[in-house]
Amino acid sequence: MNAKNHTVKIAGREIALKIRRHPRARHLILRIDAAGEGAVITMPTRATIREALKMANDKAGWILDGLNNHPKRIPFVQGNRIPYRGLEHKIHHNPATIGISVIDGEILVGGKPEHLTRRLKDWLKKNARKEITSLVTEKTNVISKKAGRITLRDTRSRWGSCGPTGNLNFSWRLIMAPEYVLDYLVAHEVAHLAHHNHNKDFWELTKTLAVDMAAAHKWLEEKGKTLHSFG
Repeated sequence: MNAKNHTVKIAGREIALKIRRHPRARHLILRIDAAGEGAVITMPTRATIREALKMANDKAGWILDGLNNHPKRIPFVQGNRIPYRGLEHKIHHNPATIGISVIDGEILVGGKPEHLTRRLKDWLKKNARKEITSLVTEKTNVISKKAGRITLRDTRSRWGSCGPTGNLNFSWRLIMAPEYVLDYLVAHEVAHLAHHNHNKDFWELTKTLAVDMAAAHKWLEEKGKTLHSFG
């Protein structure tokens, strides 16, 4: 799947537009990118760039509304509030301290101020790996299956995946979601170790392994994309 970068001008504003071909695409699909910084058009291999650009211009109003309504980016800096395990926390930098800790609704970050963003991101990833690894172990023991390598990524199209050899991939941003959401995503991928599709048996197993599958589905649908606005 290859991609080309373009721009479209909407209401005097230059909008980034990524056009990519996908062999399984049957028609042109337009969406706002996960970061809320532009639009993406996925098209069949036989479609033309001209068709994609025409679609972007025809849907100019939809693109502009989508960008304006997209959650604004909130960087990891002093004073900003970010979710951690589903609860809002204020970032508080204190150069006199060492390490990172969570106290009374604040994430206290020590060290030099220019390292705050990187240190907080690394800390979130570390905690995500610790929690996900623990949940994978717990749930694979229930079904007597063994997982392969666990990898954390900053994926935007999916929260997790299970490879054919049992390797599991997860978004590190799930550590910011409520605990029952992270639990469900792990249950979902672990269930794929037993069922490699989304048939009835798969969903029944996932529901058994998860704390609250229905609530997690609802949260991801309503608030999942907000996790990409942090950092």
